[in-house]
This record gives sequence, C-alpha cells and structure tokens, in this order.
Amino acid sequence: MAVGILSLILILSSGMLIWQFASRGSKSRERSGRIPPNMQVFLSSLDAMAAVRSVLADELIVGCRWRITYDRGEEGRIQARLYGKPVGGEGSVDILMNMLFHRLEPSKTELEWSYVVMSGQPVSADRVIDSTNAALRTALDLKAGKIKAPPETPTKTCFNCHKDIESGFTFCIYCGASVS
Repeated sequence: MAVGILSLILILSSGMLIWQFASRGSKSRERSGRIPPNMQVFLSSLDAMAAVRSVLADELIVGCRWRITYDRGEEGRIQARLYGKPVGGEGSVDILMNMLFHRLEPSKTELEWSYVVMSGQPVSADRVIDSTNAALRTALDLKAGKIKAPPETPTKTCFNCHKDIESGFTFCIYCGASVS
C-alpha cells in the first residue's frame, strides 16, 4: 500500500516537472524576434545602413532611444545599445543589438541582426525588440520604395518638457504631463 502511494507521488511530481520544463521551452520560442530571419532589400549596403541609422538615432522606440556604439560602413556592421524604461513596461531594460549588412549585388543587400538582453524583464525587452524590428522593416521598405510614407501626423508641443507629441494624446509620453 505504501509503495503504491509513493509511486503515485513520484509519477505526479515527475509529470509536474516535465510540464514546467515544456512550458518554459514554449516561452523561449515566443522570443524568436531576438534573432529575426535574414532580410534582403533592393538597396545598396550604404542606403540600407542609412535607413537603419535613422531608426536607431532618431526614433523613440516604446519611449526609449537606441545609442549607436559601433558603426563601420566599410565593414557593413552596426552595433547599438538601448538602456531605458519602456512606456508601460516593468522596470528598465538593457539590450544590445548587432547588425550585419552583406552586399549581394550593387543594389541588393542582405541584413542579419540579433539582440542580447543584458538585463530587464523579458516581457518589456521583447516589447522593445518587436517594436524595433517593425520600425527597421518599415524604414527599409520606405527607403526601397516598397511602401509609401504615411501622411504627417499633426503634433503639439508639451508645455512641461517642450517635446513634440502626436495631437491624439492627452498626456505627454515623455514626462507624463497633461496636454490640452
């Protein structure tokens, strides 16, 4: 009788361990955006790098900004780092991105890039990474002429921090001040 109860406990506990391991594996598969598939664009490597630089240097991604730490056009390599607290995120994130540009033809380039999450909550990091991937693809498609630029969104200036924000917001996404 005792042996039967003990074996039942062992079966249940090993089943729970297997379930925890399997569910952890599925969560890591959701983070496939950290190494997105290679992308080919009909741009020279210099034009592709210019489109990527514009996103990394000029765009705010979920309230955070990338800082380019290594930029070598002749090598076809850009490295950037983001440290900040994403809007609506749980704490700060620290993410490193490496991007390589392979010249296939004079006007055809293959890009490959990956992210290393140095610290922060995985959900917040994945939100930044997904937003960055979308911004990079959009900028490259715009530069290649695959899509047309959207019309300019009307903006207004925050009276507290003096930054431009879209006119649809009722609060400043930078400082949180109420905007009329």
